[in-house]
Amino acid sequence: MHHVKHTVRVVVIMACLIWGGLQTGSSVLALTKESDASYSQSDDELESQYPGLPIEVARSIPSVVATQRITDQTTNKGAVASGVIINGQQILTAGHTVGHDGRVACANTSVLASSFISDAATSSDIVTHASVVHNKTTDVAVLTLRASDNFTSMPDVKISDRKLSVGDTVYFINYQPTADGAVRSPLSDIAANTTPVIFNGTVIKDAAGRTTIATGSGKSFGAGSEDNLVRKGASGGAIVNSHGELVGLSVASESLAANRSASSVKKEYGVSLPVSAKYQIAYMQPINQALVKDLQSTTISCVVN
Repeated sequence: MHHVKHTVRVVVIMACLIWGGLQTGSSVLALTKESDASYSQSDDELESQYPGLPIEVARSIPSVVATQRITDQTTNKGAVASGVIINGQQILTAGHTVGHDGRVACANTSVLASSFISDAATSSDIVTHASVVHNKTTDVAVLTLRASDNFTSMPDVKISDRKLSVGDTVYFINYQPTADGAVRSPLSDIAANTTPVIFNGTVIKDAAGRTTIATGSGKSFGAGSEDNLVRKGASGGAIVNSHGELVGLSVASESLAANRSASSVKKEYGVSLPVSAKYQIAYMQPINQALVKDLQSTTISCVVN
């Protein structure tokens, strides 16, 4: 947690969005898919499940996964985060979820992906190699899975080549826990917790190193969305544009609550937002093809925690 100073008179705490939760041991077991398993949904099914969500955004949902790094083998306690499938054997996530003091400490990390069709078709896999960049301006990692066949039927996310502009609407898709702290993942025993949180926000500052987004007053979509705040567990989750293309990853927020007024946002960022609501300031790690390709070329073996 880091203290952040702003030009407005507001004291905030920077929160990295990795969540220390509890998961059952089943999350670290590799499940084999049936060879005829289908991992696609029709547009009608997606529109029914996520009413009001642009269909292009809905199509990107199956690319989003949950991750967990077990830090206590006795109790199976570990850090819960999110990620995005970039090919059948690699996942993109936030660097701080698996890297520490220059070490690639991901030996006990599993990736969980839902078919959005049935629990029987849900897959998980263990991370064996990773490439991590985690510094003041870049917070991203590529995770390589143990087996390439578990996720090959899952759709890859499309990385955008479009530049964001201030005022653009973007959509957060992640497996952050429920508002009361319950674990959310494709392997949850509670059906309502098996789908990701989805909500939108407004870009208020776009920068090469970190893009700033105002949320807390947008719209939530899907059964898994209690509100539209970024909470711990969102780290590494997808942020997509209105075309359903990946523009970045969730990495941090100024606060885990909506505590900014429209006037303070206007004073600091020069962007007018509706005055009838409070806002959360969230931060995005921008993603582009060059950054991903560079990481893919430098993966190294995970180390024991």
